[in-house]
Amino acid sequence: AEVFEEPTYQTELLSREAKAFITRQNADRPWFLYLAFGAPHYPMMAPQRYVDRFPASMDRDRRMHAAMISAIDDGVGEVVTTLRTKGLLNNTCIYFQSDNGATRESRADHAGRPYAGGSNAPFRGWKMGLFEGGIRVPALLSGPGIPAAKVIDQPGMSTSVLPTFAAMAGVPVPEGIDGRNAAPLWQTGASASDEPLFWSYKNQRAVRLGRWKLILNPPGFGQRMLDTLWLSDLESDPGEKRNWAGSNEGVVRDLSQRLTNWEKGLGIGKPFTMRS
Repeated sequence: AEVFEEPTYQTELLSREAKAFITRQNADRPWFLYLAFGAPHYPMMAPQRYVDRFPASMDRDRRMHAAMISAIDDGVGEVVTTLRTKGLLNNTCIYFQSDNGATRESRADHAGRPYAGGSNAPFRGWKMGLFEGGIRVPALLSGPGIPAAKVIDQPGMSTSVLPTFAAMAGVPVPEGIDGRNAAPLWQTGASASDEPLFWSYKNQRAVRLGRWKLILNPPGFGQRMLDTLWLSDLESDPGEKRNWAGSNEGVVRDLSQRLTNWEKGLGIGKPFTMRS
């Protein structure tokens, strides 16, 4: 059904439980809350009161997608209000991030078509792909000592959340974990590390170093990709419309070797293969 009319919508239930957890906390005792909303995710459904916030003239799937995000907005706002009411807001770090870009999967569409309810524009690609549309997501952070309305347009990864929070709390960063303390990005204006970032999904691999990102076996999302190597220049071409591999063979060799070394370091049992 298009509209979910059960008494408690999942997003609202999660918000309610999060608020109850915060209400039970003492101001002088540290605590951690991980709140993972399922929306916007298939099955795509939201109560009518959220759907009605958006014009009936909208595309059906786009309207439902917007309704689900609206419910998340309300839930996050209620959590922040609870923190403020408890006097905890100025002593709490809040981090918000999506897990991936919008999907193109037909199981998210009400009629089984390639889903168009979400958008990753201006970036190319979708969820389950290593183009920017699948992996570049916004992240928001607030807390003590973090300047308001500051925009940092540099690459990072969610693996940095733990070491960043540990550093902010003044406790040792656990050994043997990925990620780095990202606090200098807003504390001193430092630039992002020049260390490469890596991704792996099924038979796709990607590595980014500075402006360059190399994808092995780039996804076609229903269309055959003739290129098995795709080099993106994310400074001049963030939409990844052009494959720069042919004119930058040295960059391709360097990044390919970095990917090989990274995968060997992970001890992956099944070797990576390029599609034919």
